[in-house]
Amino acid sequence: MELTFLGGASEVGASCTLLEVAGHRLLIDGGMRPAAREGQPRLPDLAPLDSSPPEALLITHAHIDHTGALPLIASLFPTIPIYATESTRVLTELLLRDSVRIMEQEGLKPDGETPLYSEAQVDALLGRIHPVPFQQPFAPISAFPDLTVCYLPAGHILGAAMLFLQTPEGRILHTGDISVTDQRTIKGLDMHALPQADLMICEGTYGNRSHTHRKEEERKLAETVQAVIAQGGRILCPAFAVGRAQEVVLILKAYRSSGQVSPVPIYLDGMVRSVCAAYQMQSHDLHPNLQRHLTNSRRPLFADPDLHIFSVRGQDRSTLASKRIPMIVISSSGMLTGGASPLYAADITQHEQDCILFTGYQDEESPGAALLKAKQGDTVRIGDLTFALSCQVARYNLSGHADADQIVHTVTKVAPRRLILVHGTSESLKALAQRFPRLQVDIPYVGNT
Repeated sequence: MELTFLGGASEVGASCTLLEVAGHRLLIDGGMRPAAREGQPRLPDLAPLDSSPPEALLITHAHIDHTGALPLIASLFPTIPIYATESTRVLTELLLRDSVRIMEQEGLKPDGETPLYSEAQVDALLGRIHPVPFQQPFAPISAFPDLTVCYLPAGHILGAAMLFLQTPEGRILHTGDISVTDQRTIKGLDMHALPQADLMICEGTYGNRSHTHRKEEERKLAETVQAVIAQGGRILCPAFAVGRAQEVVLILKAYRSSGQVSPVPIYLDGMVRSVCAAYQMQSHDLHPNLQRHLTNSRRPLFADPDLHIFSVRGQDRSTLASKRIPMIVISSSGMLTGGASPLYAADITQHEQDCILFTGYQDEESPGAALLKAKQGDTVRIGDLTFALSCQVARYNLSGHADADQIVHTVTKVAPRRLILVHGTSESLKALAQRFPRLQVDIPYVGNT
């Protein structure tokens, strides 16, 4: 058995792993580095695939750091089967089409002449994805039926999966990205259903951190929202379109229904709109509580004009951004790097009664990170514009990743003989490795085999 890490090792981004068992090769994920530094490639190192082409491709979940290179990989290997859950396929389509749009706007051309991939390549990829149900083992390589894979719910975002592979050379559990805590949209992974494995490849995004209690974070967020509304202010919540935005909508709906947050209008903008629609369409993968709600109430989960929750039309965005009335805007991107959220932030930053609420990871080079570090009166930059910061800025932890203690608990249940830690900074992975003194633990870098 041999593993080669083409991306996503000692970093967060460009997740891509080549597994070779008994001369057969399987590729897991093919992501992009959405926040690549200058001089850093956006794509995984695909060179090893020239001499070792994969025979199948497995996708753990839809986030762009796991799927952003797939159209290119699929075009390089036009005959290999590709597998993902149906919800992952639906969300991947939305994210990749948006990725093409952004690349066209930015002129992202690695060789100076051509984009990373085209809309046609996205279409070709999507047409080749075989939908996979949870909990049903199958053989992804027809010529090698002794290798089977079973998709297990990972609890990270809608459709996210852990991959349990059984091979003649041992059992492997690849976690993808995992969450142990139940979210409002989906349940956390089921600890009792975890299989035992000989080798475990585990994410360590927060390997050196402990999350605060989620319900407490939700309560604090709602209290801040109400305080801003009470003083006539506006709230912008820049949110990741997949997962986080839906959580924020449901949190605010719950606190409004209990009377703890005033029923001011909530506006959904950017990719948040289409992803909310996709979540409702894929209701079979939602939290059982939401499935019951849909069955019993027959009302929309997210955009619902009767509850003053609206999807913003593109032509109305500028007018809405300049309105001086209490309201809540939930829009991508979550780090203010693009999408509709920077347009709202450009106005809101200049008014002291308004507030920007972050609920997710902020890359250290992002405008969102700069806002969190800034003090009142500091000059901040959003896109091509600079402002003196006047508004309030707050952050609440609604992470969709397991923290260090939860990862330790997960690994303990799986009881592997060997543990490989990926999807985290060197600091977080090294701190996590110290929690397993009796295990053989490896922390690979990109290119390691």
